[in-house]
Amino acid sequence: MSSIQEEDLQRIDVTKPDRVNLVQITDCHIFDSADKKLMGLNTRRSFEAVKAAIAGTGEHHDLLLATGDLSQDGSAASYRYLAQQFDDLGIPTFWLPGNHDEPELMPRHFTGDSVHAAKRVLAGAWQVVLLDSSIAGEVHGRVSDTELTFMDNALRQYPDRHALICLHHQAIETGSEWIDMKGLLDAEQLRSRMAQHGNIRAVIWGHVHQESHKSVAGVEWMSTPSSCVQFEPGSRDFATSDESPGYRQITLHADGSLETACPPSPTGASCRGHRVTYRLRSLSSNSDSRIGQLAALSLEPSQNDDIWRNRRFIFCRSRIFSSMSSICASVNDFTSARVWHPSSSVSSSNPWILSLVNPRALARWMKFSRRKCSSL
Repeated sequence: MSSIQEEDLQRIDVTKPDRVNLVQITDCHIFDSADKKLMGLNTRRSFEAVKAAIAGTGEHHDLLLATGDLSQDGSAASYRYLAQQFDDLGIPTFWLPGNHDEPELMPRHFTGDSVHAAKRVLAGAWQVVLLDSSIAGEVHGRVSDTELTFMDNALRQYPDRHALICLHHQAIETGSEWIDMKGLLDAEQLRSRMAQHGNIRAVIWGHVHQESHKSVAGVEWMSTPSSCVQFEPGSRDFATSDESPGYRQITLHADGSLETACPPSPTGASCRGHRVTYRLRSLSSNSDSRIGQLAALSLEPSQNDDIWRNRRFIFCRSRIFSSMSSICASVNDFTSARVWHPSSSVSSSNPWILSLVNPRALARWMKFSRRKCSSL
């Protein structure tokens, strides 16, 4: 956005003039129906537990920031459900899309008395700027030139206000190699543009399903736990953690300082028994040059999870080549892969699917893999 539009801006009256109390919820991964689960966890149930925990604090929150991957399947039904849930909380809510979301659907279906589409919020001595880092059909993100210009203009319009920048993808590395490969493609460019402004005090994001907090050159950089499944911090390959669903509370003070915490796990939303670790070992190479190596995928179960016990799956690990990039996906491009038990047919009508991947891209990959991986 090359200029500031009035509809992009919303002013919030705060209860205490010297502070702004806000809460961040991220990576809810809500489905279109109440019975669907993400890796064995009912995401509606975990979200409602987080919601109850926020309501149960007894504190007044001036605003709520929902920072992407709010839906798992990008369905209108998932957004209508979320809008009702946020309306129930009654906190002015502002959102941005993640890689699982459908940005075109969200303004029509993710709306309500408390849910607003404005991408700038003025509250107390602060300005909150929400950036869209999503790329249609991709897991990784990018802050476009349009979004960078929008940020620049917003910060220059109110140079005396402290700024909180929000986006979905991580702007700095987390230390988890596999998820850092799926962050911002232009993270350095974003940080360079941010450094040109002297009023940015903090940056928050989701995407990584884990808590982190770093202070760099006077700016606080923070990721927030998902309201559903968490990822294992510091992991080289994809692995989930047994940490419970969470959210972040932030108090923004008028002097530009802040206080923040990710509260203890809410009752009723435990992720114990949902820990999965991926370990890859090479098996052989496929003669088709468009398909990379085959690999065995070992899933290490928790003792309480019968789904995973004594299972070994095979999947086709494909390395992208330019001619196949539109239909074929690699482990490095997705957070999970379709997997089969060796005793079942690849063409089985009901294979077990890990559903953390982008659903549209997964559909293309599965269609291709049915033909190319039939030799398994």
